[in-house]
Amino acid sequence: MGSAEAATSRSRASVGRFASAGAADPAAAECEERQRPRHVEDVDRDPVVLFDGFTKYDTTAGTSTLRRWPEGCFGGEVVFAPRVGSRAEDDGYLITMVADMQDDSSEIMVLRADDITAGPVARILLPERMGIGTHACWVEADRLQGENRTPVLN
Repeated sequence: MGSAEAATSRSRASVGRFASAGAADPAAAECEERQRPRHVEDVDRDPVVLFDGFTKYDTTAGTSTLRRWPEGCFGGEVVFAPRVGSRAEDDGYLITMVADMQDDSSEIMVLRADDITAGPVARILLPERMGIGTHACWVEADRLQGENRTPVLN
């Protein structure tokens, strides 16, 4: 497949807030709302609801940037992970799973949140193609450890 706030205050858009722009974040219910974010990402849908790209909205400037996946590739929801020491709302990474239906493969793609049109900063090839619609949520290690949860291993 080819190219395209402070960390503690980043929040995701609620479904209603950005409905006029077509944005809906299904993981929003799981994330704490701290303040209205400046930058919002949303998947771009083809006619049969496969996500063939995503759009980053700047709600302050009123602009948007579209990143399309290559032909035959479809992505999952986009999750933000702050860069260690980040100082701006989009100072971090956008992580998504991208499935290539032509070669029956999947990868995790990591992009710079402040420049989604640049090539990926990392690609993790998966051993099998993942199903479209896989959901994710980024949780910082220290926050996860504070949850005091025992992992369930099958």
